Amino acid sequence: YIDAKKLYESGKYADALEAANAAARDRGQRLNAYRLRAQIYHAMHQPKDALDDLTRVVELEPDSAEDYQFRAQTYLDLDDPANAAKDYSRLIELNNSGDAFNGRGLCYLKLNQTQKAIDDFTRAIDRDGRVEFYLQRGLAWGTLGDHRKAIDDLNQAIELRPKLSTTYRARAGEEQKLGDAD
Repeated sequence: YIDAKKLYESGKYADALEAANAAARDRGQRLNAYRLRAQIYHAMHQPKDALDDLTRVVELEPDSAEDYQFRAQTYLDLDDPANAAKDYSRLIELNNSGDAFNGRGLCYLKLNQTQKAIDDFTRAIDRDGRVEFYLQRGLAWGTLGDHRKAIDDLNQAIELRPKLSTTYRARAGEEQKLGDAD
């Protein structure tokens, strides 16, 4: 396992994979080997293989928030927002963080469940009023056609980070939809 980790950190993914495969045969290192192998597969742009190992990891250690986070991102890499949302739901049970609610909200957007996404972005904001969460919720409000609420959230995002140009562009788009071309 230690050799596999060193090889991975040095960018020698094929060699790291071979060493991780050997480590996975050792019962004492199996869990760590699966986690590392998932990282290697991710670095090698093989999300399906990474998903297989991450599923083994969560079966062996079902209370590891970090592993659910990684697997949710891997599901998104595979364009599977429904399963990613399930992992974010488990992550919410484990740590109730703003990031977990934001992640699930993004999944709901991909599933065209905009109101559920807004609800999750609101929960994310309640836990940690970060600019990204206001931006996401503002964009979601715009998708629902509530441009005033969108502008309110985008204004809050601008107040938090005045140099983020994405937020100004989004706000301008919402204002234009309300007939304010200036």
